[in-house]
Amino acid sequence: MINLYKPSIGPLLGFREYSDNSAYQRVLVRGKKTKARQTCYFFIKDVGGDFYRVFKKQLRGEAHDYTALLELKKLPLDTRFEYKVTIARDDKVPPDYASLKTKDCYRGTFETRNKNDSITSFVFGSCCHFSLAGINNADDAAFKSMLEHWEKGQAEDDFILMLGDQIYGDHGDGRNLLSKVPGFRVGMLFIPVISKKLLTFQHFLNHYYKAFRKKHKRKVMASIPTYMIFDDHEVHNDWGSNKFLNAPEDYRVLRDGLRAYNLYQVSHPDIQVPKVSLPTNTQIQQGVELPEAKYYYEFTHGKSGFFVMDTRFNKIPLNESATNQSERRMVSAVQMDALKKFLRDNHTLVKFVATSVPMAPDSKSGDKCLTGIFDNSPEDRWEGHADQRKIILDIIRQENIRNVIFLSGDVHVSYAFDIRENENNSIIARQITSSAFNWGIGLNDCNFGKASPLTGTDGMYSPVNRTGNFITKDNFCRVVVKTNKADILFYHAKTGKCLRSFSIPLD
Repeated sequence: MINLYKPSIGPLLGFREYSDNSAYQRVLVRGKKTKARQTCYFFIKDVGGDFYRVFKKQLRGEAHDYTALLELKKLPLDTRFEYKVTIARDDKVPPDYASLKTKDCYRGTFETRNKNDSITSFVFGSCCHFSLAGINNADDAAFKSMLEHWEKGQAEDDFILMLGDQIYGDHGDGRNLLSKVPGFRVGMLFIPVISKKLLTFQHFLNHYYKAFRKKHKRKVMASIPTYMIFDDHEVHNDWGSNKFLNAPEDYRVLRDGLRAYNLYQVSHPDIQVPKVSLPTNTQIQQGVELPEAKYYYEFTHGKSGFFVMDTRFNKIPLNESATNQSERRMVSAVQMDALKKFLRDNHTLVKFVATSVPMAPDSKSGDKCLTGIFDNSPEDRWEGHADQRKIILDIIRQENIRNVIFLSGDVHVSYAFDIRENENNSIIARQITSSAFNWGIGLNDCNFGKASPLTGTDGMYSPVNRTGNFITKDNFCRVVVKTNKADILFYHAKTGKCLRSFSIPLD
């Protein structure tokens, strides 16, 4: 008798690439904790057609948390598929598609499009904390709403972008004896883990295991491609800055957090995963730099291009001792050159630049909000690295690059701004921020200078509010790119109702 079982995580559809006559899809799966050999079989067939194929991949062992990354090649375009995914102990071939029982496999559907689609629809957001109460599944609510939109025919999304804090790895995960008592659970989840010794590789894996098994989130990620990039809580609050990387233990936490991230969020092309060594105290005092890495990436869909930035790993921040102010940067020179090349490329109508921390607006200095107890961390965002921000905005303005839209998360509020050149009162770019999927507490309107010129731009650029008061409810954003406009719609995570909408003209 063949020992078959469902993946414990996944299938998670990752990077997808279109050619003129076929599509390529990456898929992440996780098996069981076992020393035995495990092999994943991905059965796929088109609905009402003749395409049928079986893809196979052996799972890796404990060091890779029993995961595998499958490559589904030469899929026909404009096709709806149904699939079954099962894992066999050892390498025994399971029965065919029709005979494979539901209890032994994960069943799902997905569709390929055409590389020249005239319409691109996607959802994006950030910051998905575990449900604090533990009884309302708030961390799965946004994904339930997405599924309901699809089922009611209100939307047909091509992919989802998650722009940071997919897990809060530096917080608890609720795994304690009192976890079913809401009051205790809230405390265990809300309060960051104080002892860094507890932030181990296994601790981060526990977060991914719990987060990526959520019923509705799992179904969304098993139906449309999912693109992700880290912010800070995949490792630790404000990592990438000297608020965090001060001791060998900090680098060990970074290594373990990124090791888990590399398994569960990296399924993109051309990623160069770095090795993080543990420096001595003397080396830290002398100033340790992280090795160069390529976590940023690009992809296209229809007439839209996407550049997903890494604003963490090669960051040199304004630190408290001011030892590296002359060297401060948000991104490396190599990444900056890649972004410039992307912006100058004329093959796409719209250029989306996904950056986990917002380009605009800046924080309001000396605010006395009720939310002032939360760290606004302006030096952790682009205003703390204003020289590079100005370089990016200057290129867009000077070279008259049209239809640039920044997508961001991080700040636990949602909004949209035009970025204007003050001299000519012309729009050079847009900023859309969507946060949080869950945990919409923190900042508010009074934390930001909504109309103040952007720091470090000599008064040249200012944000202009498009959506009125900031959205502070848990939410996600849908962007629909059409021939001559992009529709922007913010939705309440729990009810799925539209909170705010507007259109951006494209030229």
